[in-house]
Amino acid sequence: MATNANVQRFMILGSHRTGSNFLVSLLSAHPRIKTYNELFNLDSLPKETQREVLEDPIRFLQRTVYVSHASTIAAVGFKMFYDHLTKDYFNKAIPASETSPQLQAKFVEFRNFIENN
Repeated sequence: MATNANVQRFMILGSHRTGSNFLVSLLSAHPRIKTYNELFNLDSLPKETQREVLEDPIRFLQRTVYVSHASTIAAVGFKMFYDHLTKDYFNKAIPASETSPQLQAKFVEFRNFIENN
């Protein structure tokens, strides 16, 4: 199977109750677009995935979304809500102030990665 590592990347960034599920379903219906839902919604992730997301969110994104896809795929992306990027959101799983400096640095690195990509 031929793969395409140079697909267009996108992120649907929004708030709850704004039609983002509808948009994801429309995009998913296109044969050349691969979409993922809320990859960083800690409330819906299995515990083992939560740990991976919290320890290295950039690696999780690269391993989950930004991989080689079939040559027929032209764009790949995921949905994320604004509150999934806030310190308060991560405090509900583990208070950020109670985590190691390395993990706090990963949160900052992830926020910067999302903003720049």
